[in-house]
Amino acid sequence: MQRENALHSNQPLATTASEFYGSIGERVSQSQAVFAQGLQALQQEAMNFANRRLEQTVGFMEQYRKCRNMSDVLALQQRWLLELGQDYYFQGMKLAQTLGTTVSDELEVADATQHEIAEQSDQARKKIAGKGVRQARRQRTHRNARRSEPRSSRRTSAH
Repeated sequence: MQRENALHSNQPLATTASEFYGSIGERVSQSQAVFAQGLQALQQEAMNFANRRLEQTVGFMEQYRKCRNMSDVLALQQRWLLELGQDYYFQGMKLAQTLGTTVSDELEVADATQHEIAEQSDQARKKIAGKGVRQARRQRTHRNARRSEPRSSRRTSAH
């Protein structure tokens, strides 16, 4: 009987813990999804850049074949190097922006998670504290009731 009462008295605590950890699990899953989306965006941007650079290089090779003298070749090389430098600069800026957005989104999820965990911790603490007070009162009431019983009836009820 006592064991059964203990199981039933711990039920609210188990439910609270389950809700608490379930919510944390959902937030971690959300965080992973945001991070995965950010990585996909970075990967897509890098692939777009590689394809664009490859197309531009092929275009310069075709123009190289059309060069008639050394000054045409040098002018083409200078333009290629200038465009290459600009492309890498702008690509670095795009990747930084994409990464910044990913980190910002991740921080928003983490901040929301932190606030939710703090709220749920407070609620759980209050539930547990309330349960502890109720349980202490029940035990005190039970002890007082046992004290008021005559000693002879305590012995028979204990066995």
